[in-house]
Amino acid sequence: MASAVAEALSLLSQFPATLRINTSLCWPLIVIGCCTTDADVQQVLRERLQAMHAAIGLGNMKETLILLEHIWTKPPEDVSPWKLSEVMQERQVWISFA
Repeated sequence: MASAVAEALSLLSQFPATLRINTSLCWPLIVIGCCTTDADVQQVLRERLQAMHAAIGLGNMKETLILLEHIWTKPPEDVSPWKLSEVMQERQVWISFA
C-alpha cells in the first residue's frame, strides 16, 4: 500500500493545485489519505487540499480535509478506506466527492 500511496503522490506533484482538474480529486485524495498513517504523507495531502481550497474554493475540498483530519486521529489499525463511511456518519457529513 505504501508504494501505491507514494506513486499517487508522485503523480499528484506533476501538476499544480490551482488547475481545475483538482475539482475531481477529492475522492482519490481521501482514499489515499485513508491508506496512510505516515505523518509526512498526511502533511503533503493536508497542504495540497489547503492549496486547492485556497485556489479554487470548493467546500468539498475543505470537507475532505476535515474528514481526513478526523480519520488520522484514529488508532493506526482504524486508518482505512473501509472506515470512511463510518467517519462520515459519526461527523454527519454528507458530501459528494464528484
